[in-house]
Amino acid sequence: MIDVSTLELVAVLAYMIEWVYMKNRPGKIIAVVGAPSVGKSTFVRHLKDKYRVTAFLEGEEGDLPEFVKENISQNKNRLQTTLYFHNQNIDQYNQALTLKDQAHHVVLDTFWLTNLFFINDIIYNNRAEQDLVRDLIRLANQSLHLPDYIIYLEASDELVKERVLGRGRGFEANVMDSFFKVNQAHINYFNNDAEQELARSNIIRVSAADFDYDKLAKKLNLLKI
Repeated sequence: MIDVSTLELVAVLAYMIEWVYMKNRPGKIIAVVGAPSVGKSTFVRHLKDKYRVTAFLEGEEGDLPEFVKENISQNKNRLQTTLYFHNQNIDQYNQALTLKDQAHHVVLDTFWLTNLFFINDIIYNNRAEQDLVRDLIRLANQSLHLPDYIIYLEASDELVKERVLGRGRGFEANVMDSFFKVNQAHINYFNNDAEQELARSNIIRVSAADFDYDKLAKKLNLLKI
């Protein structure tokens, strides 16, 4: 029979080993990107519930200001909308950098790069505004440390349409064509530009349709709760 005191000692030693590991492991930032509604937030919530991470989410429909929902549904004031999301992204990312310095693992369901994929003639019919947004993103890339990992959820237009309609955001119903453009922009960027422009990040590409959340978490060396 094993003495109770022995079991207690084993538990204390296990806790101490884990504490030392947690104290000395480097923090990291993981950003998840992809077209609208491909599962970014769902994946981040899974990590938040099952693993020792701090999660930042862009927010659900109820979290968005009315002017943002109106702008999206009517495809107007796009620069105003972009600035709203950009400022939110930068604020969350600065918090993530602080947590990383404290050895936390941080996961975001978006970051400032996402705004790049919304630059197209359907969404922005003003080329000057397109250039302003590109400059905004370029300056952020130069000024901030990129995420340690960028997870790109690849998806077909069919999957984007299915999931956008499935989440039932009324203000998105009339902008499906623009979401297809956004999806194509992701595909073009990660096929042609990402390796050079995001060279300081580890890029992991997975199929949004069927990837294994826990298998990817293991690849990222995340600890279960």
